[in-house]
Amino acid sequence: APMTVSTDMFDQLREHYDLVLLDCAPVLAVASTRIFTSAADASIIVTRWNKTPLPALRTTIKQITRGGGETMGVVLNAVDTSLAKHYSFGDTMYFGQAGKGYYTS
Repeated sequence: APMTVSTDMFDQLREHYDLVLLDCAPVLAVASTRIFTSAADASIIVTRWNKTPLPALRTTIKQITRGGGETMGVVLNAVDTSLAKHYSFGDTMYFGQAGKGYYTS
């Protein structure tokens, strides 16, 4: 039988906090993470710029969905800002330049 996570822990946390974040190991690497994503309200997948293969991202989303979880969104981490400006469109170009000093010194 597949492992499940008791929702009691999550219910108790929800009684005391507006937002509960769990920082888990990668979904494809660790089975217990898939169990947590099935009990959570939603998951946000963190990917790494120029490292996370698109097929791995697609498989991660499928694994979460198959387990009964929901993916809220995807975050792109460790962006090379010197290269990212070449991928900007329209108004996003402004925001890329406006935040230039925010992430790099």
